[in-house]
Amino acid sequence: MKRLINWWSIFVLSFLFFQCGGAKITRKGVDMDIEYKYPKTERKVVVDTIFGEEIRDPYRWLEDFDNEEVQKWIKGQNELYNSIMEKLSRKENLYEEYLKLYETKVMSLPKRYGERYFYRERDGLIDHSITYTSKGNLRSGKIEVLNPNEWSEDGTVSLDWMYPSPDGSIIAYGKSEKGSEESTLYLLDVERGKSLPDVIERTRAAAVAWLPDKSGFYYTRYPKKGEVPPGDEHYYRGLYFHKIGQEPSKDPLIFGEGRGKEEWVSVSLSSEEDYILIYSYLGGERNDLYIKEIEPTGEVRTIAEGLESIFSADVIDGKVYIQTNWKAPKARIMVTDIKNLSSSDWKELIPEGDGILQEFYIIGRKLVLRYLKDVHTRIGIFSLEGKHLYSLDFPTMGSAEVSGRWDSPLLLCSFESFFYPPTIFRFNLETKERETVFQMDVKRDLSLYELKQVRCKSKDGTEIPLWLMYRKGIKLDGDTPTILTGYGGFNISMNPWFTRTILPWLDKGGVYAIACLRGGGEFGKEWHEAGMLANKQNVFDDFISASEWLIENKWTNPNKLAIRGGSNGGLLMGAALTQRPDLYKAVECGVPLLDMLRYHKFSIARIWIPEYGSAENKEQFEYLKKYSPYNNVNPTKDYPAIFFNAGQSDTRVHPMHAMKMAALMQGVVDKDTPVLLYVEQKSGHGVGRPLKMALKHISNQYLFLMWQLGMI
Repeated sequence: MKRLINWWSIFVLSFLFFQCGGAKITRKGVDMDIEYKYPKTERKVVVDTIFGEEIRDPYRWLEDFDNEEVQKWIKGQNELYNSIMEKLSRKENLYEEYLKLYETKVMSLPKRYGERYFYRERDGLIDHSITYTSKGNLRSGKIEVLNPNEWSEDGTVSLDWMYPSPDGSIIAYGKSEKGSEESTLYLLDVERGKSLPDVIERTRAAAVAWLPDKSGFYYTRYPKKGEVPPGDEHYYRGLYFHKIGQEPSKDPLIFGEGRGKEEWVSVSLSSEEDYILIYSYLGGERNDLYIKEIEPTGEVRTIAEGLESIFSADVIDGKVYIQTNWKAPKARIMVTDIKNLSSSDWKELIPEGDGILQEFYIIGRKLVLRYLKDVHTRIGIFSLEGKHLYSLDFPTMGSAEVSGRWDSPLLLCSFESFFYPPTIFRFNLETKERETVFQMDVKRDLSLYELKQVRCKSKDGTEIPLWLMYRKGIKLDGDTPTILTGYGGFNISMNPWFTRTILPWLDKGGVYAIACLRGGGEFGKEWHEAGMLANKQNVFDDFISASEWLIENKWTNPNKLAIRGGSNGGLLMGAALTQRPDLYKAVECGVPLLDMLRYHKFSIARIWIPEYGSAENKEQFEYLKKYSPYNNVNPTKDYPAIFFNAGQSDTRVHPMHAMKMAALMQGVVDKDTPVLLYVEQKSGHGVGRPLKMALKHISNQYLFLMWQLGMI
């Protein structure tokens, strides 16, 4: 099974900076007797000259995260935040409500390896899901395999990824501490329940492809100190081969020599387990694709190289099936013989259709294609000769994923939607019989909620899909508390996923809206490209237009409209609040990219240059400086209340973005408007948090927005 969308799942006032000199100012909160004092924040202006233009940065000193003065400043910000949240929690105990909502079983989509199924379950309020295996039958005989709840007392050591061997008898898995995602690879003998001595470091977000006889595996890792120039340890990701029992330092490099340092190398095993497919991504819109026989020796052959498009592949019966958006923005399936890999030999098997082809699988000797149409999933079943046989039906508009083996007609499918709980179906591709394997018990009557999909026009006339959710019977009179969110980047789509955290908000009379913006993957390659690099302003225009639509169509008004987003969505929040602060009452801005002139200098961020550009390039500098939130704060404007949050162990987006922007905004906003910052300890970009820590964080986000919108 191969993905066309790339890995970035992914798992971003050049002249005026007016600040109050770090003076402590006592202020009063909105509608509650809350007083707060910001920690003293010194201005230490650093001036950079970029392509002849002076860029002033008064809070560069906050980038030195390990500095004692910076840590003291963070402590003061966190203490202020905690004191306010404690008072808000006394008025509205949202955390307890979330605990009750999450006290139920959840199950991941099972995947089969040999005779074994592997899946994760969380039952009740344990911090992490437990990985189980069962032979032949999902309903009985499950055995606990990996239990991250036993790895640390505070729950901050988590499972990052896992790859069972083809027969399921050994697992390669990665774990990391404090949400850092800096994985170390371990091996577990499933049969004996014992760990093997092999341990490999520097395996962040690793991809693993096993030899069929389990004697070794291919894997990706990053270089160790001394292997590359200082500071480049987050780059030069390579593909290595490890023979079990061998010292990892002796593992040969299979692929990556001479490649660009920002390239992201990955690997997968073909369905019949006789080839590996090697991927080298450069940004979200292109990758090269190679193939190699499974044995460690032998040449790496090229399938696609330098074609500025996305490719994925699988091999069966000597035929290579290739999914690509090359000369087909919505993607298609090509086929060629394993001996004739040149693109001139490819034949179109399944042409581009109405929907966006996201992924294909070979299951039961059939091609199973997952499409996105009108921002929800369609599944089509085709013969290996490309004939459409039938499509799977789903209960409503939603999102689905499938798993299965090439040699078995049994397909497992997970399905969910905003108001349809996660459900796992088993489907026989031959008989078309279907049964429900699992469905989450939500402990809520989901028929009480309403879902609408509408379209609004952006600044340039482009139609933007907008999901709207609310409780039936609420009064929509233009004064309804509303949260709008979006993402708009990296070819990621805002599909209908079941999100329990919004239910309490809806129960309290709020509307929740999701904008499907350019830069995402909702409508294919052209949609993504229309929101990246020099076109990034389109994303912000789309979001602002969605905000205006909600107001003009009497769903809400600027005093009742809040926005929230994280990561690339945090950049979106920063752009929206600096460009149109008049539209919003409150902003929740999580793990954000905000200083777009310096973002590429930290951690892994250079791999995002193909998406955003870099201030090292004159043309790209010109458009980055126009929207970079940190460089476009205007002290003459009135800004909404803002809650910035970041993770101390975040190795994707450096906490300095939220910290510098919070320092700047605390001296600019109106005296009665709060700007809070929370840098969460033992946490990263959000991945791997213990459940209770995650629920506390989410409940505080909603409490802040409820407070500012007058709901508590």
